Amino acid sequence: MPAEPLNKPSDIAAKVPCPDAANEPIFDARTHTAKVMPFDSERDFPQRHTERLKAYYVRIYACAVVPLTLFAWLLHAYYFGWSFAWGGVALAGAGMAGTLFAVCVLASYAPSLVRLKPSMPFALAVSAAGVALSVAGIVRDESQAWLALALALINCAGMLLFVFWYAPLRRKISTRLQIGDTMPDMLLRDLRGNVVDTRHFYGRPTVWVFDRGIASPFCAAYVQLVACYYRRMRKSGAHVVVVSGDSIAQMRRLRRHITATIDFLVDPDLAAARALDILHPYGAAGKRDAFYPTLVISDEFGRIRHVEQAELRHTRPGPQIAVDVLRGKHRPA
Repeated sequence: MPAEPLNKPSDIAAKVPCPDAANEPIFDARTHTAKVMPFDSERDFPQRHTERLKAYYVRIYACAVVPLTLFAWLLHAYYFGWSFAWGGVALAGAGMAGTLFAVCVLASYAPSLVRLKPSMPFALAVSAAGVALSVAGIVRDESQAWLALALALINCAGMLLFVFWYAPLRRKISTRLQIGDTMPDMLLRDLRGNVVDTRHFYGRPTVWVFDRGIASPFCAAYVQLVACYYRRMRKSGAHVVVVSGDSIAQMRRLRRHITATIDFLVDPDLAAARALDILHPYGAAGKRDAFYPTLVISDEFGRIRHVEQAELRHTRPGPQIAVDVLRGKHRPA
């Protein structure tokens, strides 16, 4: 069924009231803004504080501790030769170093090969093996073995914190993305700065990928993976749309690595995130709010057929699920 002609953006208004009008924003598609009261929510403040703390943790651990311990291993090997204790330091840091390499480098060239398990058992096993190797160095009475063990334990503890504290998103499922409901009318912008109404995608099924954007290497890698499945989705006649709270310039940086003709849209004010109840406080590297990673599939009439929200930072709904939904092979539980 063809979509009805769109009115001018000034004629389109969609307001999605929130359960608590005193604290939550009202999304107005006419101005593409959300009127937000001063932030004083007791419910959300701890989450924002935790997200900032997590951002500091991952910067210190992934960008400082791991590189410095690997450098210390190379320095020790150069001056004192190979040892079990300092080999354990390198192995303990290799768990996170390998994960970052897979997500930040390998995903750009072979995204289909990057599959991170929820509990990341391989990375944890590598870090634990590093600690065991450092203990063996102490048993062998090697030089500076206790220092090596301390560094190996720091790396292993950092890996445990990543899996069991940093990775979980711990959020409630959005109540405004219910199967059978119609996607609200929202105004977003394309990479040329043009206003795009969500009704523009009526008439064909649409796969919506709401993402944290370029600030998250895991989200950037997921977009690369979605692009690998683009042709399969396109065979079902679907649009594929990626939406983030990035600026147009940031989204263009992400778009450069994608060859598939996916629609990239931005919502810098995150009005759509508030309207859909998928706002992630300080979700963009602890610096600003972002979208919760969410996959939504709507039909040609704009009705929601499938919704999945990520539970962990490093995992996402598989794009094959979207392909199965579009082909009618997947049914909601």
